[in-house]
Amino acid sequence: MKLRNLAPPSLSASYLEQAAPACALEPSAAPKRRRSAQAPECVGAPRISPPSRYIANSPRPPLPEGLKPTPIEEQDDARASRYRLQNQAARLLLDMRVAHCCRTIQKRDNPIQIRKRFDVQDVATTRYSFAGLQTCGSVHVCPHCAPYVAKTRQAEVEHLIRYWKEQGLVVLFLTLTHPHTEDMPLRWQLDRLLGTGKRRRGGAIARFTRSKAWRRLDRAGYVRRIEVTRGQRNGWHPHTHWLIAVRTRADGTFDLNAFDALNEAWVHSCENAGLPRPSYNRGFVYEEVGDDAKAMGDYVAKMGTWDVSHEMTLSHLKKGKIKSRSPWQLLRDSFDDKQSSDLFVEYAKATKGVRSLIWSRGLKDECGLDDLTDLEVSQERASVEEVVYSFTDEKPLQKIDDGRAIKGVQKFNMILARGSRLEALKRARSGGGAAVDRYIWDLILEYRAGYEPFDGSDPPVRPLPWTQPAKIRLDS
Repeated sequence: MKLRNLAPPSLSASYLEQAAPACALEPSAAPKRRRSAQAPECVGAPRISPPSRYIANSPRPPLPEGLKPTPIEEQDDARASRYRLQNQAARLLLDMRVAHCCRTIQKRDNPIQIRKRFDVQDVATTRYSFAGLQTCGSVHVCPHCAPYVAKTRQAEVEHLIRYWKEQGLVVLFLTLTHPHTEDMPLRWQLDRLLGTGKRRRGGAIARFTRSKAWRRLDRAGYVRRIEVTRGQRNGWHPHTHWLIAVRTRADGTFDLNAFDALNEAWVHSCENAGLPRPSYNRGFVYEEVGDDAKAMGDYVAKMGTWDVSHEMTLSHLKKGKIKSRSPWQLLRDSFDDKQSSDLFVEYAKATKGVRSLIWSRGLKDECGLDDLTDLEVSQERASVEEVVYSFTDEKPLQKIDDGRAIKGVQKFNMILARGSRLEALKRARSGGGAAVDRYIWDLILEYRAGYEPFDGSDPPVRPLPWTQPAKIRLDS
């Protein structure tokens, strides 16, 4: 086990030189310990102890003045944050697929591997990741899958806006909301907003798209997204964002009276669906999208450089307004707040099975895009990959005291038991497969010995966690 005053291995060498930490101990000052078995020899792999569980759960110390983190350190910090949030979501939602995302083997025949993934055209995109594990593809509750899915959806929306502009169409950004109070459950609002059943015909949106004003609108297509935030005073706030392409007249303008009729249709749709009556000024708001694909209006302007494609796809990165929180902010607050945990669980159960982004029929084929589901997008791999380490194909590690050999998925279970997925990727990046083997062996010895240094006596015998699934830890 690494001493508590050692710096995390993710810090660069320049940082260690400038910061001059107190971890430069003499070999004689380090506590001695006995091990029950000899570790396998790994040629070229440096002898580095696994990080302490206390270090893994604590934030990185501030960098000295004038020293900026490297891109690799920033990438590691982002991945550590995603792993930590994903593990927290898995703890709260053990009965949902996010509990198995990037933790459970995909198929028995497929090996679990660490792969080096990069794009031939851009070497800077090189990254190390696990392969052969299940992915949930949830854009609502999974912090790991949501960025990958949103990145693809963002590119699709940007392509769609450019396609509409080339056709000479007017692109409008529309927001539909309704009044709500704190005592309205989220599931109750979504059922009346989106409808129930397979066809979802009883909701306010279905009634709105069947209205005469909507059918008379000379449109070329639309994209709709559902978004949910939580207000401190008025409770859950589900609303929808729309991108609508409208055909223009001969003079290049479009019919504004048609949108006045749409405003009336939205008000009546909410009333007929059982929702409170929306305001004519706030319940129906639309703005024209400029040539640079930037959203107009105060709501989107508050996001700074947040454009329409981000508004439609990257809501997991948004922060709520004053006294309002997004679901991801609720998940971050759930570590220390029981109420935030309950709210996130309510949000996850209410949005289960709800499609976040819906395109009008035939629109993707018209603009030349493939119709992929969120799960298919999350399972896409890079164009070029290189296998760095395989947990199932590599030779088993040396046998321990009771004669059992550590092999197969047991190696990956050991990493899960210590919450060290990110550290394993770092070792693969720095020393290849030999460094990963050495790190797994260190985890085994540390687990058998406990977390405290030896006093010279034989280490206590602790059973290895092979028989049961690894517990979900807070660290990565």
